[in-house]
Formats: sequence, structure tokens, C-alpha cells
Amino acid sequence: MISKPLDATTLDDLQRLLENRISEGKTIEYKQVLPGRPDGEKIKFLRAVSSLANTAGGDLLYGVEAQDGIPEALPGLLQPNEDEIKLRLESLLRDGVEPRIPTIQFRFVPVNGDRTILIVRVGKSWNGPHRVKLSGHAHFYGRNSSGAYPLDVGELRTAITLSAHIAERIRAFRADRLMKIEAGQTPVPIVRAATMVFHVVPLVAFSSSPPIRISFDRNERNVFNPLGCSGWSTNVNLDGYVLFTDRGGNSNAYTQVFRSGMVESVAVFEPYEGHPLSLPSGSIEEQLIQALPRFTQALIRKDIEPPHFLFLSFLKARGYQLATSERFRFLSRSDVLTDRDCLILPEVEIDQVGFDSAAVLRPIFDMLWNAFGYEGCNNFNDHA
Repeated sequence: MISKPLDATTLDDLQRLLENRISEGKTIEYKQVLPGRPDGEKIKFLRAVSSLANTAGGDLLYGVEAQDGIPEALPGLLQPNEDEIKLRLESLLRDGVEPRIPTIQFRFVPVNGDRTILIVRVGKSWNGPHRVKLSGHAHFYGRNSSGAYPLDVGELRTAITLSAHIAERIRAFRADRLMKIEAGQTPVPIVRAATMVFHVVPLVAFSSSPPIRISFDRNERNVFNPLGCSGWSTNVNLDGYVLFTDRGGNSNAYTQVFRSGMVESVAVFEPYEGHPLSLPSGSIEEQLIQALPRFTQALIRKDIEPPHFLFLSFLKARGYQLATSERFRFLSRSDVLTDRDCLILPEVEIDQVGFDSAAVLRPIFDMLWNAFGYEGCNNFNDHA
């Protein structure tokens, strides 16, 4: 695998592969031509990509002439239609591999005026194992220094067990954090009222050994500002750092960013005199739709790639209503009160870099509205 960010990779980096005679192996493979239309060629492409994802990730380089796995020349691909190639390969991956591989990037590096090298970078997946499924072909592949090979029963069982174990650990993390918040064990003291807790949990945070340790400089930290706040303070703490509203006492919002890449954003809905106890649906949805891409893009810039799991919870919610007007924050249906102290909504998974924030979050919003007697979230039209 080329040890540079893909968008910074140049022809000089490819030339060094030739000069240093970097052979094919566990994380790199060379191909002179793109996969063709016959199923056999498609399966070879899917096998190479899925084996990288199931193992350690890596690069496939198209337009490289190799002999016995050693790169000899960079003839490139002749006058490729870059958009067409990318769309065809993305479609092939979407239809030919399950579950979907979350992190695949494409980069075309010009060789000369009419030729280019295509690099397909495949991230290691923690959401596998991934299976090739095309024209009756249904196999799982791993990868070693000799290339792709079919996983045996033992290896497959280990991969499946590991994936399930990681998912259990993620849910346990959420449960533990909610118990701590409920008990008042928060990074800063918070107001005691209905509390929204939004978690963004990267799968890789629970699947790396040794554990991931990331840090953000002062400017980068501001991406994680507390929900709905225009001013905040920042403190470094044992878990990473926390951004919080500083009111000289108890805070009403904070975001804790863990060194492992996990994010916990909390907002408290204090009672307002003359208004019923309310959770403002429009404000909640707007804040989360705006915050989610900021949070995940900041993590991706630190190589914390998807999948990311999203969790939305509400604590101390008993007796609250849902404010359902987009114009009036506190206009509520007075006959519907939640009968639960804790609203624990099902998780949603983001498995790709680019996504529609509103579309990703809508299932969670629908479940929130269900808790107050509605069929679903009314702040979306039929096409959103």
C-alpha cells in the first residue's frame, strides 16, 4: 500500500514502486487493464477488493505492467473516461459484494497526455466479513503475501464472531455512558432536566489493537461545538477533551471527544416558565442534521473511517411533550406525554464516507415521534 494519503499520491510515488521493486503482497496488487465485461473478470476484481477489505486494506493499481508480481513499467490506461469507470466499478461493488464495503476511494494519476493510472484504495473493514456474490459465485476471501485466497471455515467463523463481539461492545459502551450521565458522572456538571445524548461511535474504535489514540488541535476542536450553542469553553481531560457551555455553574450542553474517536454530545432542555415541559423537535432535528457531517468528517480527516454507529437517547424524559411546530418551539400536543424516564432509540449505521445527513437520521427521528404517539416525523415531506 502506498504510504501517503490518496489525494496526495503523485506519479513520483508510483515511479518509486518501480525503482524499489515493490512486489505485490498483502496490501498491494498490480493490474495492467481494467476488469472487462465477462463475469470471470468481474469476479477477479471483486475478489481482490473484498480480500483487501477482509484483511488489512490496501491498493489496487490499474495501468501497471508487472512481471511475477514486480512492477516493470507504467503504461497507464489509454484515454479512460474517469467518471464512467468509477461509476461502473462502484456499481459492480454495490451489486457484487455483501455487506457493502464502507471505504473505497478512487484516484486517477496522469502518466502522460492521454494515459493515466487508476488507484483503487480499499480500507480495512470492521464490518465484515464481505462475500463476493455474482452469477452463482458466493465466497469469502482473505489475503496474504501471495494474494487473495478463500477463507476456510475456521477463519470465517473467527471473522463473524469478531464482528458480532465488536457490535456488542459498542452497545455496552452506550449503556455504560448513559448510566454514568444519569448518575451525574459527566465531564462537567450539568443541569438536572430532560437530557438528550447523541453518540457517534466509530467501529474501528473497538476493533484496533493497540487502541487508537487521536488528538485535535485547538482549531480542529471547535468542529465539535456543543449542540445549539454559540459560545463555549474547552478543557482537556483524561478521556480526551470536552467543549461545554460555561455559565459559572451547571452546564446545559457539552461535547466529549474521546481519544478513541468516539463522540458524546449532550444537551439539556430546561423548563421554561409558562410553557409545558417540551422537547423541541424542530430544533433537535436541525441541530443533529448539521452536527453529524461536521463530526464524522472531522473523524475521517483523522483516518477514523466508517462504519460509524449513531445513537440518540433521552434521559429524565418522563412527563415531557414533543414540541411539533417548526415555527413555535414550545407548541406541543398537550395530550401526549412520554411515560418513560429513558427513551433509548435504536442505532443507525453509516457505512460510507458521503451521505445525506437528514436521510441517515430520519429513522431515529421517526422513532422519537413514535414515542409521543405519532406515526413518524412530520418535519419531513414525502421526498425527504
